[in-house]
Amino acid sequence: MIPQSESLTVEFKSDRKRLSDAELVEALVCLSNTEGGELWLGVEDDGQATGLHVDHMTLTGLAGMVAARTSPAVHVRLEDEALVISNPGGLVDGVTLANLLVTEPRPRNRALADAMKRIGVVERSGRGVDTIYQGMLKFGRPAPDYGRTDLHNVVLSLPTVPADVAFRRMVVDAERNRNAELPIDSLIALAALREFKRLPADALAMHIQRDAASAKRTLEALTEAGLVEAHGNTRGRSYTLLDRAKTHLTGVSRLVAHHRIHGRRHEQMLLSYIRQHGQIKRAEVMALCRLTEGPAKRLLQRMLATQQIVMRGQGKTSAYVEPK
Repeated sequence: MIPQSESLTVEFKSDRKRLSDAELVEALVCLSNTEGGELWLGVEDDGQATGLHVDHMTLTGLAGMVAARTSPAVHVRLEDEALVISNPGGLVDGVTLANLLVTEPRPRNRALADAMKRIGVVERSGRGVDTIYQGMLKFGRPAPDYGRTDLHNVVLSLPTVPADVAFRRMVVDAERNRNAELPIDSLIALAALREFKRLPADALAMHIQRDAASAKRTLEALTEAGLVEAHGNTRGRSYTLLDRAKTHLTGVSRLVAHHRIHGRRHEQMLLSYIRQHGQIKRAEVMALCRLTEGPAKRLLQRMLATQQIVMRGQGKTSAYVEPK
């Protein structure tokens, strides 16, 4: 779904008369140097979709042109199961994979971002990460994956599985009933419940990168909206999608499970996190890889057995590091 208007993280570009390569690259670089975001090629300033010029129909051609005209190069490539975008420079200071969803917006070039707002080029600032998450989750696709990010590159993988119409219909109905878009935390919660079937608030907290109290408020709000069902008392309370919501979802669980990032990709994500932060704890593994406790424990045991990591400390203070 096309955003309602342009912002610091959303830009529309008409392609009816073929947008020049220079203008296209300039727009991408401006987004990259501020807060990130999305460029909608083939969309007019008023949000009307008018389509791509024939020269821009091939993704690989566009990717090669952008890489050739940017320095350091912004790489875009289409893999078997994802569109992968690599932006040199690493994450902005203060932003990590563990707080990506909740940290305050930090433009890479603050002076440029302020100037664009002052001269009226954009109407408001925002979080590019939120925009990207909304674009994926609203259509029942897996969440964006930043797991390959390291100190030198921000790498974003956007899974290319087909959109799930049933999940999209459920979201549209919910947003129509509340006359507003669902918050990011609510979208993540619905997607997690669809995938894992049942979750307590503390498990969801790792997915939304907030505390358990915030996760519980999100789940209770979805319960009141008739999308989620609560089970058990306060201490052992867990949540599932309400049966009415489940009827929207056909084979999507199998589809998502087939395309989930697992195995070697999870190992690479852990190693990348350790190299950036020095260590990782089990709770951080669960949040980073979107795993519950059992699968996270098995992943760590497998990496310990293959000597990719070693454990340091015991009990609650234990953490995992790369072997020296």
